Amino acid sequence: MTNETIPFRADHVGSLLRSERLHQARADLKAGQISADGLRQVENEEINRIVDKQIEIGLQAVTDGEFRRTWFHLDFMELFNGMEGYVPDQGYQFANNTKPNAITSVTQDLFHLTLITLY
Repeated sequence: MTNETIPFRADHVGSLLRSERLHQARADLKAGQISADGLRQVENEEINRIVDKQIEIGLQAVTDGEFRRTWFHLDFMELFNGMEGYVPDQGYQFANNTKPNAITSVTQDLFHLTLITLY
């Protein structure tokens, strides 16, 4: 028998793979071909698509896939006072594809004054 009432056992951690459409929209924003609002529209549509898919397959707990984030740890850590992000000259190497990824640097004692939320 499956427990379908909260609290049910569910482990859903991390991001879902981003679609090619979302990758393209981010590249288009970086190239100045779409606006931030244009990216937000694509994010909304892709989030709706992936949430609908999770519901369709019967998941009791669904996620937005963290589609508004680029890198969880960077998006999160840059919200601390005393932490700054930057793009190094050399990026990380992933499966024969080097990406110039942002990283963070601690510039002073870390603290936060407000709730850390992204949206």
